[in-house]
Amino acid sequence: MGCIPVAKRGVSQIIAAVVLSAIALSAVMMLYPTISSHMSRQVYSVSVLSSSLMKQESYLLLSVNVKNTGSAPVVLECRLYDENGQPHLASPAPAAINPGATVSFIYENSSCTGFLVGNEYRVDLCDNSSGIYRVNVLCLGR
Repeated sequence: MGCIPVAKRGVSQIIAAVVLSAIALSAVMMLYPTISSHMSRQVYSVSVLSSSLMKQESYLLLSVNVKNTGSAPVVLECRLYDENGQPHLASPAPAAINPGATVSFIYENSSCTGFLVGNEYRVDLCDNSSGIYRVNVLCLGR
């Protein structure tokens, strides 16, 4: 007598695919709120691309180029502080900068005192949403 074939029993491929899909879908549904909140969160960040402070006799020129490197718009003011701590507001004031955009702040004064060639001066980039970004700029000239 020969062997009697025994039927193999197991889960059909269709049922296994449905169960696996249900598990994957429930995992996505549980993780979605966490992932979406991190992806949609606004980031406030700026980068100073270049800055220069030039003085010649009583003429002073400040140039600060800023890029918004965050994911949210920022509204900045640029303030240069002299030897006595007095602020000098650069134009444009304030400047609205969209993500990825750049702006150039300029301050000119033809009768300026309180700045010495060779010294460093504080420049603040102020934003109501994210605070103050501070850089130092060296005064060049003659």
